[in-house]
Amino acid sequence: MFPKDMFKAFEQFKGIKEKVQEMQDELKEKIVEADSGGGMVKVIVNGKQEVLSLEVEKSILLNLKNDEDIEMLEDLIISAVNSGIQKSQGLVMENVSKLGGGIDLSQFNLGK
Repeated sequence: MFPKDMFKAFEQFKGIKEKVQEMQDELKEKIVEADSGGGMVKVIVNGKQEVLSLEVEKSILLNLKNDEDIEMLEDLIISAVNSGIQKSQGLVMENVSKLGGGIDLSQFNLGK
């Protein structure tokens, strides 16, 4: 009995592994948008937590006059990127919940 159960478990794992790969491929194509500073900084991130684009309003760049202005811009960029990554992680969790069926899939690093 043990070998049959082991074979069945292996087959289930193989199926899950294939579904995980499909999901990773799909997540790479899904994107989320985030912004900060009322839209002055915008970022696009895919489902694999890769930053695809970053836009900074030209008026901000033209008005950088001192270190405080630069720090403000850096904070806005960090905020937008972090928000985009959080939204992207939300996409991953949605897909994992559909895929998992109660199985802990955290070791697969699905969003990476």
